[in-house]
Amino acid sequence: MQDTFSNKIVNIGYDAKLQIMRINYKGFGVSELYREAVTKSFEIAYKYLCNRWLITQAEFRGVSPQDSHWLTNEWGPYIAAKYKEKGIARRKTAVVKADNVFTDYIAEKVAEGLQNSEECQFFDNEEAALAWLLA
Repeated sequence: MQDTFSNKIVNIGYDAKLQIMRINYKGFGVSELYREAVTKSFEIAYKYLCNRWLITQAEFRGVSPQDSHWLTNEWGPYIAAKYKEKGIARRKTAVVKADNVFTDYIAEKVAEGLQNSEECQFFDNEEAALAWLLA
């Protein structure tokens, strides 16, 4: 894996072999760390023009409503515009669900808000997520 980033709540990497972003969240997404992680994810993905993202939330405990709002209303439109500048109309995101109903609910609400700029599906395991993402 090349081009990686980690902090207390995330491990991020670009998988050159599969040409996907791998993002593994853990714990609660404290605002500063969460926004840093989201920003780094895009920086790495944009470098490779990677529009396929695998997000694993098995150990994630969610984010604040303010950060969900920021992701949907500021960050999402920004990266959609940046990708469109490069001729990429939509991202494809596979999310491996958390073992926490609250976290899954937040993720699904965020995905609804981003539906104009990404195709997003939720999965119980990584194998199913990868099969869909790579199809």
